[in-house]
Amino acid sequence: MSCSADSAPRRRPPTQAHDRGVISDDALRRVTGFDDSDAPSAEELAARKKTTEPTDTTQPDDTEETTPPKPDLPVDESEAPLETVPASAGGLRPGLLDAADVLIWSALTAAGKTLRNTPACPRSERARHRNVDPETIHTLLRSTSTQRPGGGSSMGRGPGSWTSPDATRSTRVAPGPTSTAGGVPLCLWSRETGVRRVGEPGQHGWVADLLWDDVKCFFDPDLMGPLPDVRVPGASVENWQTVLDLVAEKGWKCQYSEGERVLPVPRAEAVLSRPADAECPDLRVWPTADVLAIFRFHAADEVDFDIDLRELQGQERLDVFCDFLREIGRRLSKPVLMDPEGDDGHPVVGFDVEADRVVLLAEPQVR
Repeated sequence: MSCSADSAPRRRPPTQAHDRGVISDDALRRVTGFDDSDAPSAEELAARKKTTEPTDTTQPDDTEETTPPKPDLPVDESEAPLETVPASAGGLRPGLLDAADVLIWSALTAAGKTLRNTPACPRSERARHRNVDPETIHTLLRSTSTQRPGGGSSMGRGPGSWTSPDATRSTRVAPGPTSTAGGVPLCLWSRETGVRRVGEPGQHGWVADLLWDDVKCFFDPDLMGPLPDVRVPGASVENWQTVLDLVAEKGWKCQYSEGERVLPVPRAEAVLSRPADAECPDLRVWPTADVLAIFRFHAADEVDFDIDLRELQGQERLDVFCDFLREIGRRLSKPVLMDPEGDDGHPVVGFDVEADRVVLLAEPQVR
């Protein structure tokens, strides 16, 4: 069988065989037509080797290594050690305090709305109390909650709630010593003052602005005179009218007279502008059936009235008197002061606007 030139095996170039180490330098020269005299000298080999060696681009050993950048971790991940300090060690967080504030305020608001629709708030008063923030109504009204069978009460407290040992007596929130119910402090909270505490269970009316045993010397007719003067200094005709409006709003029994004539209650401006030689006007007001206050209209710049100390004996009557002063003082935002009869300018008790209660203004006398 004949073979064509195309079918003959192809011979690879001798340079490729030399590069692969298949033939020697002498064989490569012989095949390519060169002899030994064409071989490179030692210097040429050295120069050729130098040009063919790879360039060293590595840094010297004494070069400082650059610290690689930290990985960009998600916001909720960290390479720091896990925090093992208990949450209680960090105190209360602001968010928790805010949540507690909202819960307490919401509870007081709900309780105030309930209290406004109970017998503690007479129907004649409900229109006025709709303008009062419900969370503060408990500081203005007396509650007469009574226990129902099963532990509930007329104030809507749930079963098992604690009830006053004297639940039928009036309760009033005012600054005072901490009270306890079975060893548990009993208090009501308000946003402005933090905590307002009620008195010891068993005290008359829970708390009283004044305690009878502490102040009875100031209500002794023999020491103070039977008809001490009560006054609101720094008043105005508008303040007098505010008092007349308060009497009407509270539904207190009253009677206005000029001399022997009983007349409808006029406007304060009309009373205070009467001629000096006109018959003396007076307004008799009964906060309760057994306590009488007589307003005299002596001057426009001072609301004045007198009371009979013989009607203010004992804690119950003292509470009525303090309530009366408090109502006037709160409505006018002014102090209401009681001076001994004939000793003007030396008050012994009075309503303090800042304290929002009736306080002692003199040292008790010892007989």
